[in-house]
Amino acid sequence: MLFLIIPFLCLYSPKDSIRLVKNNLPHSETIKINATETVSVKDFGAVGDGVTDDYQALKNAFSYVNKKSGNVILEFPKGIYYIDRVYKANDLGVKLTDPSEAWEGSKNEEITHLFLKDASDFKLIGNGSTIKVKGDYQKTIDADLWGSKYTFKYPILPFVFLNCSNFSMEGFDINGSGDQTTRESSSIAEAYGYGVLLQNASNFVIKDIYTHNWVTDGLIVGHLGWVKNGEFINVVSEHNARQAISIDLAKNIVFRNSKFSYAGQLEGGTYGSHSLGAGLDIEPEGGATEENPTENIVFEDSEFSHNIGAEIFATWDVAKNIYFKRCKIIRSVSKIGEGILLGTSGAHFEDTLFDFSKKTGVILTNFSESYSSSTFIRSHFIDSRIMSDLPEQPLIIRDSTIEFLGSDKDDIPIIYIENNKAMLKNNRIFIGENYYNCLNQPCQRLYFGKGEFENNIYETDKKGIGYFFAFYGEDAIITKESYPSSQFRKLEKKDRQ
Repeated sequence: MLFLIIPFLCLYSPKDSIRLVKNNLPHSETIKINATETVSVKDFGAVGDGVTDDYQALKNAFSYVNKKSGNVILEFPKGIYYIDRVYKANDLGVKLTDPSEAWEGSKNEEITHLFLKDASDFKLIGNGSTIKVKGDYQKTIDADLWGSKYTFKYPILPFVFLNCSNFSMEGFDINGSGDQTTRESSSIAEAYGYGVLLQNASNFVIKDIYTHNWVTDGLIVGHLGWVKNGEFINVVSEHNARQAISIDLAKNIVFRNSKFSYAGQLEGGTYGSHSLGAGLDIEPEGGATEENPTENIVFEDSEFSHNIGAEIFATWDVAKNIYFKRCKIIRSVSKIGEGILLGTSGAHFEDTLFDFSKKTGVILTNFSESYSSSTFIRSHFIDSRIMSDLPEQPLIIRDSTIEFLGSDKDDIPIIYIENNKAMLKNNRIFIGENYYNCLNQPCQRLYFGKGEFENNIYETDKKGIGYFFAFYGEDAIITKESYPSSQFRKLEKKDRQ
């Protein structure tokens, strides 16, 4: 056991890992944009009064930037720029499976999404403007294939960055108007409907963005093409029907002071939601491999909260080194039992709050059966169950506070470790007197079948008859565990009757 765990600790030291990745992460001051011309969308006929259809003016402005191959600052004088169009594809198989053709728009009418394409050294400056797309239309069932129903109608995507580098975007409210959209059936499959989409993009800064009310995701990074060396600052994605943010093919991306909330909950209307309803979904299905993974994704001082699915899904083993530093993860409305599902080759949390007090849920640290590793350092867990039940899946929880304060009536372990590569060290684990009513009998609240447990303190404010206990299996390694109250006890397998 010691032979297995000690090399793992040396190899996966969170401090060493974060120090290594930080050298590769972008910062806004390191991205220099040498644009030589400034133009306004009003130069192309945009009105920005919230009523006039500004679709063609914005398309012309973006086309101008593309024709110049960038080197342009494009200003949006503060206003509400309304897009009174709907994208209508004419062939499901081509339009949804071949992005190179799908992006060209419908053959039935000259409507495309709005692209910044094959451009560099450009800026989009929003000045707090709103981009609002048409939402008052119905999605109809236009095809029924393989038992799934599809529609040919989608909102216009207002910001698609395709083959772009060295650019910035700031100061936009991006409203998908999904609260006005209806659909013929709630079983219509997911479709395009993103506030910001990046495909084959690098060296960029996106900041001060609010993206909401989209019928799929507020933000998608690395859609079927690698996105590298990007920084997101003060980005808020809320009230989208599917995910707040999806990450597919990406490397060296950092999010600072951002918020990803209320996924699966549009701001009214009857459209409803799509699965997964997650705050964050890291799903590198577009071509990542073990040799070329999605990697080095960092969230600093950011929040994941009030999502209808899990707050975080990171379950692909071809995603590597996902970092959360000084983040808040708050669960209150989820309809599933898991609050966080981890299965990546390295999910690291530092100084992070996990507040599940309004909706108790499980942090599943080893979703992937092939490989996953998870690290929690100096973090605070409130009513967050922790489960690690697959062998050979590295897990560290260190220097943290784990508290169970509610009134859960489930008599099942609230920490369940059956993993010979798990280590809990220097933690304070507290169970409040109301968490489970033991009455006159002992209550098993912690199950430590395997792993290493060192210098943890187990506390409770419970009084009277009955007590909580932690069960240790024969394969568990126990060093200097402390139980200062007789109401919280250690029970080893040899002591069990």
